[in-house]
Amino acid sequence: MAAAVSGSMLAGVHYVWKQGGSSMSQKAFLLTAGAVFVLIALGHLLRILFGVAFVVYDISVPMWASGIAVVITGYLAYQGFQLARKATQ
Repeated sequence: MAAAVSGSMLAGVHYVWKQGGSSMSQKAFLLTAGAVFVLIALGHLLRILFGVAFVVYDISVPMWASGIAVVITGYLAYQGFQLARKATQ
């Protein structure tokens, strides 16, 4: 079922792309991407503050990895908002 859903989603994306555009402007995309990166950075920051353990396939992810993720996603969010401010539409 997952393959059918992803296949139909790809067909929809391909259809919009072939029609010559989408309804999302560059500014809206940059604001959305910035907001998503802020949420990811906030999640990693909360993990560090509350000391929540994160295990993937029996491997514990160290806290320093979340520290790096906060810096990287925070920077990407900042850049997204800065570029959105400079975008015309």
